[in-house]
Formats: sequence, structure tokens, C-alpha cells
Amino acid sequence: MRPYKDPDEFIKAMGAEAFQERIDNAENSFMYEIGTNKMEEQNNPKVIICMSTYNGEKYVKEQIESLLNQTYKNLEIYVRDDGSKDNTINILEEYEKNNKIHFIKGNNVGVVKSFYECLKEAYDNAEYFGYCIIF
Repeated sequence: MRPYKDPDEFIKAMGAEAFQERIDNAENSFMYEIGTNKMEEQNNPKVIICMSTYNGEKYVKEQIESLLNQTYKNLEIYVRDDGSKDNTINILEEYEKNNKIHFIKGNNVGVVKSFYECLKEAYDNAEYFGYCIIF
């Protein structure tokens, strides 16, 4: 059981400023657990990776392939593009067509709101979440 009933409650509890600080201090990516139980106490819990991209064509394939090749297999990848102007969207559409990711195309709203939109899409589908930033 999650300590938060929905993403709005989670963001409010964490605080948008704290979320932004985590993003600002990240070199490439960061993880944040919002489940209450430790993963090792559960039997293969689903993990959702939320990724936000913006003009990330140079690295997005490498990042997605790295996630797909993790030894832990019970995970899904949700990617929200934040209005890229390069080839990022085409790359993501190809992965979605091959059922590798869930792709959310969006307008440029900034990294915090982009992750929030991704979290809203994925929230009911897992107990644990990870976040990746591609920019």
C-alpha cells in the first residue's frame, strides 16, 4: 500500500521545490521510492521508470536500451517528451510501436511538470518508481 493515494498528494508531500532540487542536483538520473514496503519483501513487484526527454536524441536510445537490459525484468518505461525539436520524438515513437515503452507526447512545460504528467499516467500501475532525465 502506498503512503499517497495519488500523484497530487505525493508531489504536495514532497514539495515541488524539493523535487526540483533533486533534479537540479542530479548528474544524469536519480531514483526515488514512494512505496512503503521494501522491494525484497515483495514477490517481484513492478517498477515503473518515468523518463522526461527534451531534445535528447543523442542519448535517448542508449538510456532506453540500458533500462531494457536491466537484470530486474518486472519494469515498464513511461517516457514523456517535453516538446523536443530534434529527432527525439521519432525515436520514441519507434520504441512505442515495438511495445518497448509507453510514450506521452507533450508540450514544453519544464522538467518538474513533465515528470508530474508522466507520474499521473503511470501512478496506478506500480508500487515503485524511478526517474530518468534526458536533456
